[in-house]
Amino acid sequence: MNLKSTSTAYQACSFVLISLLLMSCPSDNSENVPEPDPEPATNQLVWDGTLYDLSTGLYSDFGALNTGYDVQIVLTDATLERIDDGFQADENGIGHLIGFDLSSSDAEELILGEYTISSTPITGQSTFSADWLVDQDGNRLVEDSEDLDVSATSGTITLSGSGTNLNITFDLQFGQKTLKGNFNRAFTYNDQRD
Repeated sequence: MNLKSTSTAYQACSFVLISLLLMSCPSDNSENVPEPDPEPATNQLVWDGTLYDLSTGLYSDFGALNTGYDVQIVLTDATLERIDDGFQADENGIGHLIGFDLSSSDAEELILGEYTISSTPITGQSTFSADWLVDQDGNRLVEDSEDLDVSATSGTITLSGSGTNLNITFDLQFGQKTLKGNFNRAFTYNDQRD
């Protein structure tokens, strides 16, 4: 037996095994970098890595109040039906919705442009609050205690367009999670002015 060739073969085999082990070990950097959220297409939002379609927009106009011009906007996957005192989802229910309560302080009409998060109106500014609701148990009723209902902690929305043909884009933070998206369809108008 030739010891020199056995030693060389052993070294080559060891090198191959070490190389395979190193290639199969995950690097520390890949474990610490979360996957980025997908980018939402038109009439979509993304929450926690999942895309949600938005098919319906409801624009409730409360007009000029003592706090400014107030509007509520609801974006959802549901089909809404008019009832005596407003709107409700049809028999298919609601899978998810994002609701915005907008206030343009000291204004006599809806102000287009950028709004920032605030739980109370700020004089001379356009502010909003936002709530995100998701049916998590699959019954398409977003009032259940098992369903997710959270309020945005920071973020912005931007309104453009005119009348009920508004374009809305939003980028919101809910603690450690983000929600962003857009809506570019005609809104159903709900006149709540006195």
